[in-house]
Amino acid sequence: MSGIKDEAIKVSVVVDDSSAVRWTSFLSGVEQAAKDTGIKVNVVNTGKGLSLRQQYLLVNNEINDTT
Repeated sequence: MSGIKDEAIKVSVVVDDSSAVRWTSFLSGVEQAAKDTGIKVNVVNTGKGLSLRQQYLLVNNEINDTT
């Protein structure tokens, strides 16, 4: 043991309207891959009606998230 704590890998997946049927298979695959590899996945929904600025902030929040 090196004494270095292994941190879980975190991945954010940003999709437009993640509740839409078109994402069902994709999100199932993402969740299974996360389970298989021990990666923490955060699915981020841009949602309907978000302005370009709001989407920009949402994506940047994910990029800068250190938790």
